[in-house]
Amino acid sequence: MTPDPSLASHNQPRIVIDAVGFVRSLINPRSAWGAIVFDYAPLYVVLMSNELEDEIRSVLERPSLTRKFDFLSDDLTPVLMSILQDAERVPLAEIPPVCRDPNDDKVIATAMQGNGQLIATEDKDLLDMGEYEGIRIVTGLELLRMLRE
Repeated sequence: MTPDPSLASHNQPRIVIDAVGFVRSLINPRSAWGAIVFDYAPLYVVLMSNELEDEIRSVLERPSLTRKFDFLSDDLTPVLMSILQDAERVPLAEIPPVCRDPNDDKVIATAMQGNGQLIATEDKDLLDMGEYEGIRIVTGLELLRMLRE
């Protein structure tokens, strides 16, 4: 069931979705990630930094991914690119080292700089943190449950 965009409040949650979430939404649009990215997008604000967008685009262009999922360039890729373009931009002056995987620091920095409330990910390094400075770190299924409530 797709939510009615008119139900979105002005107090929408501010969310950072990591690269894996966006990629999984394209691989399986009927998955939890597909619902989050394509169906429930009117209910939250996507926070995006240039560094995070560069990672998302880089992952989507990986030959191993494009060979395995050659349909990724079909109908939903332009929709995803539009979502990335329309996201609220967050400039990252610095990216402090806070996660055990330094590649995940940009996700946390994006949430911090954008006054984010949630980070949605399947990355164990991030999920093991649980939260950082009041920002909850949740799986896609947890986020989907929250959006459906």
